[in-house]
Amino acid sequence: MDPQIPRDQFPFTSVRLARRWRKLLDERLKDLGATQARWFTMVCLQRDGGGLT
Repeated sequence: MDPQIPRDQFPFTSVRLARRWRKLLDERLKDLGATQARWFTMVCLQRDGGGLT
């Protein structure tokens, strides 16, 4: 892939990268019974929870 991404392709490239990241993270977390969505939620609760469960 050309290191210079055309401006009109940037959003699509970002989405593909995010999907790839989520897939890889889900694979790594599978043995723990977690997913990227659960992990992200737990991080948000830990940071900003203020008594939320």
